[in-house]
Amino acid sequence: MKILVVEDALYIREHIIEKINSIPGTEIVGETGEYKEALELIENLSPEILILDIRITNGTGIEVLTWVQENKPSVKTIMLTNYPYPQYRKKCIELGARYFLDKSQEFQKLPDIIKEIGSESSYEEINNAD
Repeated sequence: MKILVVEDALYIREHIIEKINSIPGTEIVGETGEYKEALELIENLSPEILILDIRITNGTGIEVLTWVQENKPSVKTIMLTNYPYPQYRKKCIELGARYFLDKSQEFQKLPDIIKEIGSESSYEEINNAD
């Protein structure tokens, strides 16, 4: 699974990448903390999974999520944020985010969620091969 991490705090981004690298079958194809670069990386690298923070440099994760749903709707998005407010959760889910996680409370769920998405992708590939 090709994964792109969009997180403005470098130490958190590194921690996310460390967690993901321990999951067999995953590949970090890119990382950034900046809005415009995020769009370029999504366009050029075609990740299967996007891990996205709400607060990023020169834009918001919600703007990135909106762009993804309009341009790359097959990308499965996991919002991972320090802003777990109900209005953000509702907006992100409405815009197509698969998951909305609070960094301070739910960070440890990330590997299991990625494995779950990977299992779904494998199932879809097998069923679409017929």
